[in-house]
Amino acid sequence: MQKQKIVTIFFSIGIMGLLSITGLVTFFGPQKTFSENENRYLSKVSDINWRDLQSGKAQSTLTQIADDQFPYHDFWMQTSTEIRKIMGKQDIGGVYLGKDHYYFEKILDSDFDKNRYYNNLRLVAAMQEKLGEPIITMLVPSPATIYKDKLPKYAIEYDSSQKYKQGKEIVGKENWLDIRTLLEREAKQQQVYFRTDHHWTMSGAFAAYKAFMEQVKESSKPLDYFDLQEKSNTFFGTLYSKALDKDAIPDTLFIPENIPSDLQITCDEEKHESIYDMEKLNTKDKYAVFFGGNHGITQIINPNGNQDKTLVIIKDSFANCFTPMLIEHYQKIIMLDLRYYNDSVSNLLSTEKNKTILVLFEISNFAKETNLHKLMS
Repeated sequence: MQKQKIVTIFFSIGIMGLLSITGLVTFFGPQKTFSENENRYLSKVSDINWRDLQSGKAQSTLTQIADDQFPYHDFWMQTSTEIRKIMGKQDIGGVYLGKDHYYFEKILDSDFDKNRYYNNLRLVAAMQEKLGEPIITMLVPSPATIYKDKLPKYAIEYDSSQKYKQGKEIVGKENWLDIRTLLEREAKQQQVYFRTDHHWTMSGAFAAYKAFMEQVKESSKPLDYFDLQEKSNTFFGTLYSKALDKDAIPDTLFIPENIPSDLQITCDEEKHESIYDMEKLNTKDKYAVFFGGNHGITQIINPNGNQDKTLVIIKDSFANCFTPMLIEHYQKIIMLDLRYYNDSVSNLLSTEKNKTILVLFEISNFAKETNLHKLMS
């Protein structure tokens, strides 16, 4: 009995010592500033507002620091994933582990802010009425909507049917571009979404490009015209970062090589030599090879473009790999990301003549977007 008591004491002291050392390293050891895996800046001890700490309001900040600065954070996340897989879990960190090494963000009906989704649709319709000209709205389905057969058994996802029906009613069926059926058909032949990332592949974007060109009653180019070139076969995207599954298979990333030359490109008024930022291929966020990521306003002027036509795309990141295929069809393309663009949208649109306007978002991103009120600014 005495021996057992001694073992218990030493075990307790050991655990307390380990926790104390871990806490000291977490809060007083070298502070990591950026997570390459998660592609985000980390919370650090220097972020603590000491006034909030004294008043007891800094609990959430301390919790985030403890999580971000925990020693060997990624190792423990990967270990946790392996244990959950052994237990038969198929939903890890808000990500479904699907068939054929596909990962899907878990998006439920409860994750949709129905009021915001409705209001955002109304804002697009109001802008359309204010301008007195049509606006094409293309809300890209989430990967799970297209790859239902790859979802794990009993996985629950939001019902897209009602969302698309409401969108068509509010913005008008003649301006509503529903590409679900097209992507479902293409998915039987091609990989239209990345396995490890939430974005579509060039094959998915090309299918949308064809649908858009048909909507505006113009001819599209065939896929081989764009001369897709492989630029990386080691792409692990955002969904992998949430699950950290050691069995993940990296994605292959292609870019269109055959695009017009002599382009004039500005991103937030800074001149760029190319629509591609090749340095991003050496980072975790390889999808940012397109335009270097997201900017408030991106302008592409093609002196040899078609008949002084302008395309304005109000967008999220899904437009970044979609836009290169459209450059040849327009003399000017303007991409607006309202998360970062704070000038008057109305003033900008009023100065552009002979324009086509496209609203392009992934549908769950559109339902969460809080900046569409800028359309009326």
